[in-house]
Amino acid sequence: MMLNIKSLYVIFFIGFNLNAFSQDGFQLQNGKSDKIHFRLINNLIVIPVSVNGVSLFFLLDTGVSKPIIFNFFNLKEELSIHETELLLLQGLGDDKPIEALKSSNNTVIIGEAINLNQDLYAIIDASINFAPSLGIPIHGIIGYDVFKDFIVEINYSRNFVKLHNPLSYDSKLSQKWRTSNLTFYNKKPIVKASVTNGNQVVPVNLLIDTGGSDALWIFEDSSESLKIPRSAFDDFLGKGLSGNIYWKRSVFESFRLKDFQLNKFFYKQIGNKYNWVDRLIWTDRHWIEYVSNENLLTFVLKYKEELCGYFELIIHKDKAEIEIAYFGLLEEYFGKKLGGYFLSEALKRSFLLSNIRRVWCHTCSLDHKNALKNYLSRGMNIFKTEIFKQ
Repeated sequence: MMLNIKSLYVIFFIGFNLNAFSQDGFQLQNGKSDKIHFRLINNLIVIPVSVNGVSLFFLLDTGVSKPIIFNFFNLKEELSIHETELLLLQGLGDDKPIEALKSSNNTVIIGEAINLNQDLYAIIDASINFAPSLGIPIHGIIGYDVFKDFIVEINYSRNFVKLHNPLSYDSKLSQKWRTSNLTFYNKKPIVKASVTNGNQVVPVNLLIDTGGSDALWIFEDSSESLKIPRSAFDDFLGKGLSGNIYWKRSVFESFRLKDFQLNKFFYKQIGNKYNWVDRLIWTDRHWIEYVSNENLLTFVLKYKEELCGYFELIIHKDKAEIEIAYFGLLEEYFGKKLGGYFLSEALKRSFLLSNIRRVWCHTCSLDHKNALKNYLSRGMNIFKTEIFKQ
């Protein structure tokens, strides 16, 4: 979870690159990278695309395995689509599968990226039209075939997509972003996360879907842990390929990505000043196991677009307690009056969890000089003192 003091800054680097970079896919004409500006409408990315020499607008959608064209018969003559075969496509929605024509050997250009042998699926039903809801003509959707050939940078703050050649891409470390491991199912990117439902933290596998305008969709399963919240109400969620989508709309108490790299980064960077040494010998496997614990919650503080601190909460359900396991700021953010605010947030969010009676933490003489004063000033009390000989 992000506690963002001032502004929102989101960058995704998505590198599918499942296949070898070859002449069969997209190629960058300038060799290294290309920036493409997009329009963000209802949280959807709209990019300019040329198909067989015709300028169109497509949604960029990580959840789509093959490019789809709408209003095919209105564009049939211009697009010169040929070599077609009839088939059925099934998407989200209450209706039956829809008819589509599969076409091969099409030329698709996105910025400086070109594919001379692109398969397309042309929707025959003219009623499938996203223009009324988005306000501009939307001629199609494209996803996997772009992402598989490039490292794709999506900058929502500045409204651009940048395509990087994976053979020449230089990953630069920065506090502005972090990495998350992806798995793939049917050519679609899946990330591990968790949601808090009632007093339970439930692990979930989520599709990274740039074609979804809502923040989060959760599908109810048969387990007792992932149930529809009581506050849910019936609503129209949108329109899919197979018709309108109706279900429940609600709010989960919290959401977080399971990513050990963030915890590992802060532990090393902050702990270097305070003699945090226990986990320096941990392998990535140790970190993954630790972060995957459903009783661990990690919160991150951002200040002026930069990551600057974190805290970890460990839930002890048997005792109805929360332990603030680790808490700290990066040294360059000392003196900005962030520590007190962040500790108050740690305490507030601890008691927001159901049935919590006590919140506690460890500190010592190696901690920041103001740490104990900070804890006491926010209502915490010393309940035990020990002296250790080095």
